[in-house]
Amino acid sequence: MKSAFVVVILCAFFCMSCKKNNTNGPQPSSFQGVWKGTYTGSTDNGSFQVNVAADGKVTGTATSIVLSQTWNADGAVVSSGQITATFGTATSGATFSGILSGNTGSGTWVNTSAHNGTWTGTKQ
Repeated sequence: MKSAFVVVILCAFFCMSCKKNNTNGPQPSSFQGVWKGTYTGSTDNGSFQVNVAADGKVTGTATSIVLSQTWNADGAVVSSGQITATFGTATSGATFSGILSGNTGSGTWVNTSAHNGTWTGTKQ
C-alpha cells in the first residue's frame, strides 16, 4: 500500500511539473486584433487603423486629414502593451509610441519635421 501511495505522488508530481506555467503576464497576442483611432497635433490630425498579429507585429495605415495622404504602418507591440509604430518612412513619416491596455490605447507621435501630438485608439 505504501508503494502505491508513492507511485501516485510521483505521478502527480511529474504531471504538475510538465504543465506549462505562464505567469509572465500578458503576451503580445493578448492585444491581437484590429485597433482604430485618431491622432491630433498642432499641425496635423487624422485617423489610423492597425492590425496587431499574434506575435505582436503591427501593420496598417494612417490617414492625414490635413495633408490628404495615407501612410503604411510597421511596428510592434510587446507583452507589456508598449507599442511603437512608424507610419511612412523614417525620413518622411511619423513614429507613434504608447501603451495598449485592455481594449484602449494612447500615446504620442512625432515626425522628422518636429511635428508632434497625441493619439488614442480602441480595439474593435
